Amino acid sequence: MVDHASKSRTAEVFDRIAEHFDLTRRSPWREVLDFVESLESMDLAADIGCGNGRHIPYLAEKAGKVLAVDFSSEMLSVAERNVDQVGLSGKVIFLLADSSRLPLEEGVLGGFIYVAALHHLPTDAERLVSLESLRRFLKSGSKGLISVWALDQPRFEGLAEAVTDGDILVPWTMPDGKRIDRFYHLFREDELRSLIERSGLAVGKLHRSRDNYFAEVVSD
Repeated sequence: MVDHASKSRTAEVFDRIAEHFDLTRRSPWREVLDFVESLESMDLAADIGCGNGRHIPYLAEKAGKVLAVDFSSEMLSVAERNVDQVGLSGKVIFLLADSSRLPLEEGVLGGFIYVAALHHLPTDAERLVSLESLRRFLKSGSKGLISVWALDQPRFEGLAEAVTDGDILVPWTMPDGKRIDRFYHLFREDELRSLIERSGLAVGKLHRSRDNYFAEVVSD
């Protein structure tokens, strides 16, 4: 495993880059919008690893309330500001938390999105616990969307052969040129499928789009 691979370290990194991240990550992902559009109306949905909140307004169209979760306090503050600017504060509950330790009752979520965040957890055990927790929180028959970075993408050419565990540090470049490393676990397709199945969630659809894997999951 690479150095500095811990949730607290990763949270500190996102605290440092939160404002710059917000300036550069404004557009919602089409894959997420398509998934959200497929959802039925629900009482409560969750955006796990919500970042700057760019997908929250669309999720709020389907849910009475949206639970916005992130383990970076600065990123969560940015999300809260952005949600307030579009007049949705009353529909969103902001929670600074680890995705594996959410204070929720079982079977309360009508759906969730977990976009570009699972791959920041440093161990297979922590990633598994995170998905097992979401399985318990998800209502029977309800759906979630998980996205992670793929290992075999052009920017990491040769990495699949050189690295066996998929763990790397990817630099974020600040406006002043300073580079801040972020931890990622890069996935192979079969690895993501196996992780989801081990958690007890069913894989409804798993596909590659650009440099990401997207998995639609269903609770039994």
